[in-house]
Amino acid sequence: MGRIKFLFPNKHDVYLHDTPSKSLFSRSYRAYSHGCVRVQDPMDFADALMKNEPNISRASLESMIGSSERWVNPEHKIPVHIAYFTLRVQPDGNITSYADIYGHNAKLISALNK
Repeated sequence: MGRIKFLFPNKHDVYLHDTPSKSLFSRSYRAYSHGCVRVQDPMDFADALMKNEPNISRASLESMIGSSERWVNPEHKIPVHIAYFTLRVQPDGNITSYADIYGHNAKLISALNK
């Protein structure tokens, strides 16, 4: 099965994509995509993105999987905002800390201390 990719304009050539390595989603260290963002449930994500697109259905998207590269251009612009967090509050209230692989925390702490 071919991967599903979600491309969006950005100066870093980052895109969102499916992965054949689903087991990576259960790991606490998940920086295996070389800068791109892995999408855990790409068809569910596509459904959410295309909910206002009358000419793009889940069935039409699923029919494209495994074929040569195909493009789907929605009529409506979809804003993309990527958030980077190194802490997560669990449902039980405990906080889980993740590695700051990009070093953003040190920059933020330095800026806040000025």
